[in-house]
Amino acid sequence: MPGLALARQQVLSNGSYEFATLDGEGRLIPDGWNSFGGAVQSADFAWDGGFSGLASVRTDAYVGLYRDTVTVGANTRILMKARAYHPAAFPIVEPIKAGMKLEFRPPEGLELPPPVENLAFDVNAPLDQWVLVSVSAVVPNGVTSAKAVLISFEFPDPPDVPLTNGQLFADAAFAALSSNPSVNLLTNESFETGTSGQNGMPPWIEFADSVPVGTGARKACLVSGVPAQNGNCVVRFTGGTAGVFQEIPVTPGETLTVSAYFRTRASSPYNDPRALAGVKIEWSGGSWPTPDIDVVPNANPISGTTNIITAASPTDTWVPISIDYTMPANKSALLRATVINAFGPGNTDVYFDGFEMVLTNVFNGSDVNADNAADLIDIAALQRVYTGPGAELKYLGLVYDHDENGALEPSDVTYTLERMTGPVNP
Repeated sequence: MPGLALARQQVLSNGSYEFATLDGEGRLIPDGWNSFGGAVQSADFAWDGGFSGLASVRTDAYVGLYRDTVTVGANTRILMKARAYHPAAFPIVEPIKAGMKLEFRPPEGLELPPPVENLAFDVNAPLDQWVLVSVSAVVPNGVTSAKAVLISFEFPDPPDVPLTNGQLFADAAFAALSSNPSVNLLTNESFETGTSGQNGMPPWIEFADSVPVGTGARKACLVSGVPAQNGNCVVRFTGGTAGVFQEIPVTPGETLTVSAYFRTRASSPYNDPRALAGVKIEWSGGSWPTPDIDVVPNANPISGTTNIITAASPTDTWVPISIDYTMPANKSALLRATVINAFGPGNTDVYFDGFEMVLTNVFNGSDVNADNAADLIDIAALQRVYTGPGAELKYLGLVYDHDENGALEPSDVTYTLERMTGPVNP
């Protein structure tokens, strides 16, 4: 919105990863951030200061850092910016994607109940026939969205015990609420449309372990020895833990039932005693938006957002990434900021730095540390990041760029000074 003055509040601290603490395994984890897959603070490269956050993919397909920030309400605009860097020595390779995510969690004070599942298909299931697996649950208060999940779950194999499972097939998925028990809330329920590639059956979304190679849940048609329960196509599970899910609207207080037919072949049976398959209900949304704004292949693309870097992005340079999102009416959420290097396998290093999350319409002034005051702390930070017209914004400059022209200039200083409040008592 260039030219329009907007009051702003910065709600993400330590976004340049300058401060870190050793964890129990001797790794430097940026203060205030949670690490998954082994992401750490790094001094290899930095866009601001002397450090960055490193998400290094070697054997884990999901590596990154996240932290929860604040709960916001309807119509709040969230502006996120950061820099990402992948070196030529370990560049991004397909199918890996990396970038920032904006995840929506239940508003503070509201907890999601645990999933409900029925993993009844196992080594004892009959061969060469379709078996119906079903699960039902009452929709909890405050929940208006759920995931209907079809899953083949493989307990981790000891290194000296090979994976023995044959292929598993599923078809004719169904989900209904008690008020309309004959109305299927799922689309593409028999997997007739789409392709056999990754996430080739929209609106179904695939998830899968990165190992063993070949793990997945993909469309297959006219499979020998597997006549479809409905139509010509099925979903075929291979390798380790994999599945597909679809988001559906639900109504609190009603009973949700999810079911699907599962089958295995006598010629290649589903016979690993450590494997279970079936259906699952995950409560995924209520008064908060869904889905998250993610990196592909599960992206929720929105206007003003370029939140990923790919194999086509330049190496050995800091690439800007951003998300610009406004909360829908009647929605609220706890905001989670995430940087991630995901959807391997591959050998890739991605560094992140200068991560800012600014709310543009909740505070009348410039609040760099989210204390709901425009005071000397904010003026001191403005002095450090001021650049003058035409220069690139520094880290923490975003909260002062009120006309959103990408530079800090005298008009931004004036806007900030005119709205000084001094310290505000908690």
